Amino acid sequence: MPMLKATFKIVSGNVAWGGIYGNIEDQPDLIGKFNDVQAEIDDTTGLVDNLEIRLSALGKTVDDNYADLSERVNSNYDAITNHILDLNNPHEVTKSQIGLSNVDNTSDINKPISTATQTALNGLDDKITVNSGLINDLDIRLSALGSTVQQDYIELDNKISANTDNISDIQDLIPNQATSTNQLADKQFVNSAIQTNSAHFRGNWSTWANVPTDVNDYPADDDGNKTPTTNDYMVVQNASDYTGDTLVGAWQFTYTGLWATNGKSGWQPRFQINESPLTPAQQTALDSGITPALVTQIGTNQSDIQTINTTLSGFGNIVTHNTSEFATSAQGTKADTALQATDIVSSVDSSSTNTKAVGAKLFYDTCGDIETLINAL
Repeated sequence: MPMLKATFKIVSGNVAWGGIYGNIEDQPDLIGKFNDVQAEIDDTTGLVDNLEIRLSALGKTVDDNYADLSERVNSNYDAITNHILDLNNPHEVTKSQIGLSNVDNTSDINKPISTATQTALNGLDDKITVNSGLINDLDIRLSALGSTVQQDYIELDNKISANTDNISDIQDLIPNQATSTNQLADKQFVNSAIQTNSAHFRGNWSTWANVPTDVNDYPADDDGNKTPTTNDYMVVQNASDYTGDTLVGAWQFTYTGLWATNGKSGWQPRFQINESPLTPAQQTALDSGITPALVTQIGTNQSDIQTINTTLSGFGNIVTHNTSEFATSAQGTKADTALQATDIVSSVDSSSTNTKAVGAKLFYDTCGDIETLINAL
């Protein structure tokens, strides 16, 4: 509250002081002024008293408000404290306040990353360096492999050409060595031996007619008995007609007491000749004309033919995308002709989709065995 100041204003003039009262009384204006001052003082005193009352009331209000505020703060102290200390519910925390002002997805060079991420990136960089060296080395190896494949194919081509001549020799021997001595051969060629079978007679089967079936029709012996003189009695009919193409039947008498047709003993065939026709496989074997001379020739050339397997055994690791090629068409070999005849290699020139070595191997694989390969060539 500002302090009140009373200001007195005395009009200037000559004042004759004859004593305190006399002189003042002689100044009516001055007396009026003093009266005004007194009135102001009285008013001021009333204002001061009123101010004190108001200040007292205000102080009481402040005290009451303070007490109420203190009570409210004390009653909520625990809740306020727990709320402030709750780390799961921070209030208005900024990235800068916790040292993460550059965590946004930007291109800042100094953006922090985890230690594990940095370690992984370092390892990746090392692997990239190592792989670059391996790729360069792979180019060198592929170039060397291309040369190896070309040489292998040249060797294969030479082997096929040589074996083609051997096959031609075998083919030439087959018709020349076929004779009638082969006609009983109906078995497979196994271990340089030809198995034969004479179970089939390639001619006509003939028997006699009117063989007696009643024991009373048999000629009597010296004692008058109507029985043959031997159980192995051979009867030949029309012997003069035997030309070598007809096998005459042999019969024997059997006394069983129960004949198949009329309950009597009688004659029946002693041998049953196999009259079933030859199977297609047996007939093919008989007509094949395999001879000992041909077997010898096959044995002579067998080792040369098997050399193809040795040559091809290293083709398992050849990469199919190798671009090294060898144009066999320029060599005029039978291998080139055989490759062109297959559906595997549509063309054996430099524009072929398959390399020559790969095509040759695929052709051999489709054959499956040396016999099929020979027939294909």
